Amino acid sequence: MIKVCSMCSGMSIDDLKNALLGKEIEDMCIGECGSEFVGYVEDDLVTASSQEDFIEQVK
Repeated sequence: MIKVCSMCSGMSIDDLKNALLGKEIEDMCIGECGSEFVGYVEDDLVTASSQEDFIEQVK
């Protein structure tokens, strides 16, 4: 499961779902307000320099 906050992360949930087919993506507050391009994959925090970098890291 991938958890991201579309409000704070600067990432489009639709784009993530299209790029990461088959992965469960949940749009919710993850407590990382003000941090761009971050999300949790399982219980690990992933930080990236862009949405594309985030997608590459979690593939």
